[in-house]
Amino acid sequence: MTKFGVGISEHPEAAVAAGEALGQISDRFEGERPDLTVAFFTPQHLSQSRNIANAIHEILMPRAAIGASVSGVIGGGQSIEAGPGISIWAAKLDGVRVTTMLLDTSSSLDGGEVRGWPDHGCEAGTLILLADPFSFPLDRFLASLNVNLPEVAVAGGFVSAGVAPEVNRLIADLSTAGRGAVGVLVEASPLIDTAVIEASRPIGKAFTVTAAEAGTIFELGGKPALERLEETFNEIDVESKRLMSAGMQLGTVLNEQQDEFGPGDFQVRDLAGADESDKSITTGEVVEVGQTVQFHVRDPAAAQEKLSRTLSAGDDSASALVFAPMGAGIADEVLAGDLHRSGGGAVYRPCIAGAYCAGQAGRIGNATAPTGGNRLFPDAVTLATFGI
Repeated sequence: MTKFGVGISEHPEAAVAAGEALGQISDRFEGERPDLTVAFFTPQHLSQSRNIANAIHEILMPRAAIGASVSGVIGGGQSIEAGPGISIWAAKLDGVRVTTMLLDTSSSLDGGEVRGWPDHGCEAGTLILLADPFSFPLDRFLASLNVNLPEVAVAGGFVSAGVAPEVNRLIADLSTAGRGAVGVLVEASPLIDTAVIEASRPIGKAFTVTAAEAGTIFELGGKPALERLEETFNEIDVESKRLMSAGMQLGTVLNEQQDEFGPGDFQVRDLAGADESDKSITTGEVVEVGQTVQFHVRDPAAAQEKLSRTLSAGDDSASALVFAPMGAGIADEVLAGDLHRSGGGAVYRPCIAGAYCAGQAGRIGNATAPTGGNRLFPDAVTLATFGI
């Protein structure tokens, strides 16, 4: 059977903090060996990455282990964004195969070829991936996965403790590195899924793109795009107007077969600008004529509400790894998950751990769709879920 555990500590000494976190997991596992552990530690523990890796293997003896330095950690129903912290997550996955990898590339490669990808058995599943932003071209790597391994879904992101090259630390089993990326591919299973929760919500009406070229949209629903934007502003409530004034976004529908669209149904991008002369708006990516789009605003409160609903869907046999934007400040009550009571009055909550990243990797829609597949999200929360 599957089993999950998480341990977290704010102790300033890495040895003590790792011991406290691992002790919490050991109590949960009662001597059983995890299939996988994922560890996150803050900048205060950068110099102790090898000792943290050794401690995990000595105490838990996981079959696969990865870890990374990040600006803040999540675990045990709490979030540590300031001060020292270590969060360790462990999973027993009931026979599901896990494969650890330490990836590296060079500036001469296009992101599709990386050193360290296993030669066998890694064509489908969920890749939990932690990459150094100074040395690993994560955006190009994700694009390559979409083409070459479309059945691999990614959850993770850029690690965030270091502010210069070779400062961040990555852990792959008993190895540590200051560059590249670490990952673990979890074999495809109905138990395991990924999710992306945008820090945005749609406003106004959805429109069909009726004139566009590359990243410039000239018409929406037969009218100049800028006029549609002004119409939307005039129709929405005061709070949405306030958010719209702070920054505008445009969402492209992922599944054109739906009759109605709501939060989570779009690939959202910032609006790069507008041109009064031809009433056009500009996005950062190509938009095709015939696609359905809707204006969006950033709304962190709405994102936390959706995250809360997602996490509270699990019970005590469920789990999730959460990768959130730096500074997102996810509330502890969201991370704890809503309480669930069975008919006998027992209280359940999913086992949640994670980190604050400098850009989150996730998958939306189908890799073969124009706006789907694995990609980087600057504002969204990405998740690897187990039984949720």
